[in-house]
Amino acid sequence: MAYLTEHHDLSNIFGADSPIDKLYQLDGYVLLIGVGYDKNTSIHLADVRAKYPGKHLVQESSAMKINGKRVWKTYETLYVDGEDFSQIGAAFEQTHQVAKVTLGNGTLTFMRQRELVDFAVQWIEENRG
Repeated sequence: MAYLTEHHDLSNIFGADSPIDKLYQLDGYVLLIGVGYDKNTSIHLADVRAKYPGKHLVQESSAMKINGKRVWKTYETLYVDGEDFSQIGAAFEQTHQVAKVTLGNGTLTFMRQRELVDFAVQWIEENRG
């Protein structure tokens, strides 16, 4: 587990060698528990990898501990909003194997992360302005 989170650069939240990319490298899986694709963080890796006209960087800030003290840290990172993630998920499910099981009032959705990311990169490049 430490492998996934070690050396995580805030300016590269979802890019190369981020926890999401390391999961991709390991050919891992995604399990959505009671949420839709709009909450599927793995699609942010596709945001980083895809080429599209509106892609840009923004300033973000987070509270964190540095040398035992809580500080407010500002950093530049890729702007992501997930606005079209539900559309990406629906299109993905039309052509890829996704397991779904009802649990209580929610749904568990299980898929291969690498397949989703690769699909999402192509979808983003074809559909985003």
